[in-house]
Amino acid sequence: MIWSKLNWLIILLSVVITCVSCNKPCWKKTVKNGIVCVCNGSYCDSYDPVDKVDHGKVVVIQSTSKGDRLAQKTMTINSKPGNKIILTFNDKQKYQKILGFGGAFTDSASFLINNVSANLRMKIMNSYYAQDGNGYTMARVPMASTDFSTHRYTYDDNNDKPDFNLKNFALAPEDLHYKIPAIKLANKIAKKPIKLVATPWSAPAWMKTNNKLIGMGSLKGHSGDKYHQTWANYFVKFLDSYAKQGVTFWGATAQNEPTDGNTPNFDFQCMGFEPDSERDFIKKDLGPTLAKHNYSHINLIMLDDNRPLLPEWAIKVLKDKDARKYVKGIGIHWYLDALVPVTVLNITHYLFPDVFILATEACTGTSLLDTRGPLMGSWARGVRYSTSIIDDLNNFVVGWLDWNLVLNVQGGPNWVKNYADSPIIVDTKHDMIYKQPMFYHLAHFSKYISPGAIRVGIKGDINNTKIVGAVDSNRGVVVILNPNPTMKKFSLKVAEGYIDMEIPGDSIQTYIFNHSK
Repeated sequence: MIWSKLNWLIILLSVVITCVSCNKPCWKKTVKNGIVCVCNGSYCDSYDPVDKVDHGKVVVIQSTSKGDRLAQKTMTINSKPGNKIILTFNDKQKYQKILGFGGAFTDSASFLINNVSANLRMKIMNSYYAQDGNGYTMARVPMASTDFSTHRYTYDDNNDKPDFNLKNFALAPEDLHYKIPAIKLANKIAKKPIKLVATPWSAPAWMKTNNKLIGMGSLKGHSGDKYHQTWANYFVKFLDSYAKQGVTFWGATAQNEPTDGNTPNFDFQCMGFEPDSERDFIKKDLGPTLAKHNYSHINLIMLDDNRPLLPEWAIKVLKDKDARKYVKGIGIHWYLDALVPVTVLNITHYLFPDVFILATEACTGTSLLDTRGPLMGSWARGVRYSTSIIDDLNNFVVGWLDWNLVLNVQGGPNWVKNYADSPIIVDTKHDMIYKQPMFYHLAHFSKYISPGAIRVGIKGDINNTKIVGAVDSNRGVVVILNPNPTMKKFSLKVAEGYIDMEIPGDSIQTYIFNHSK
């Protein structure tokens, strides 16, 4: 209690003194593995967006392992470089257009968001979707249950009896009481409507070869038959049902991690496809059915699985012209990234340059080699996020979606106890949240790189750092990660001169400068 009262007084005093900019600083708490930022129903840190930068100036935003959280300063662009190593911001070298950043409205996250005080709920949602928060522009929404649910269900379980007309299809209480209210609140807060991506984990058991939601099993029959057509109709029912509740979708994936359902004894909801069967389901059933029911605008995303499956899956699906006409994107997960180089994304892009690549899921705290669940204050887990984002963006990925928006202190709820970490941890007992370093690593991208920004080249020796650049309207944006314990120095050549960069050890910075012609 003493810690709480003293810090509370210090935070309030700092806000009164510094409210010229209306930034509210992190209410820091030192924990076993580092530093978290505490929020309650009365106070939560927030940071003004940087929409405009004067000519000859650069705004620098910094977060560090020692406790800086989106700390901001303004510097002058110099006529000559002050450091030996020169990097060049090459705006003539243009690459992909950025789509956005976000997280997932799982049952677990949505349940927690709706089971805190109304004031804290607003603090959580503002932290993610407001302009003085992370400015998220995307979200993934599971179609029925996942492991991050309290129980297993689909929208037409029907006591495991066939229902090919889907007469018993109905949204679950989890949708009506948790997910939809949270999504509507996010849309109300966000500057523009959020791009929502729908994803199924499993068809009802009566549609599957193993008659279960878990374990090794796929759709019964073959593409074009009544099972596959009914499953395609299930997508339409879902989209229709959400639309009736005032929630519409930008995209949908054909299946979450289709290889899970090909794994014996897989322990949570899944359904198997091979690349050939996913291709045929898309071209014979899902694609035509979406088009028939006026959902041809839905951005249909294939794969939605781990990176080592590329480029094989893309080749088998997209070389088929009938499947290709329905597929707009490729979804990737990060869990097996260590098995193949990130350049497989580059290869996949050049094979299919008009199909976007979107990172659709990532989280920490799930590996057998890692601490299970939340690791409070872990800077290293934030570094994993920003490393992945920079590597992905530099290899033609258009956006990056985190997994659960929030989890509890155990890393759930999760019915199979497959606990994980999250950028925001909810302490329901004390009606508080703890923002992990991962939250701020994400903010260095989502808050300052807007949808529609164009990635550009950066030339030079980056000396064991990670760096990515973009042109965002009339702004140049550079994000640089220094995962090393010692400071790195560069001079970045831009149109107006040189930006002298000093990146402390174990830190991440975002540089924003005027780029108007």
